[in-house]
Amino acid sequence: MPPFNDWLVCAVSTQLQREVNGLDVLINSSHPGFLRTGLRMDSLERVAQLTTLPDKVIQGSIGDISPTMLALIKERLRKWLT
Repeated sequence: MPPFNDWLVCAVSTQLQREVNGLDVLINSSHPGFLRTGLRMDSLERVAQLTTLPDKVIQGSIGDISPTMLALIKERLRKWLT
């Protein structure tokens, strides 16, 4: 997030029962992009739980998500905000 190089991040949770249907994104071990995420167990991308973090507190990455998954997250957030 310019101009301070902050990161916009969403929470990740293994509490699958807390899924907000139509908003959160489930990534389970059978998902084609699961290995690339670096997650150890089925998890939710908690799309409504966004925050910004300063660059200096980001210590590294365990993985990433595919462009397709990022597009899905953005689309769900867009629908929720409108």
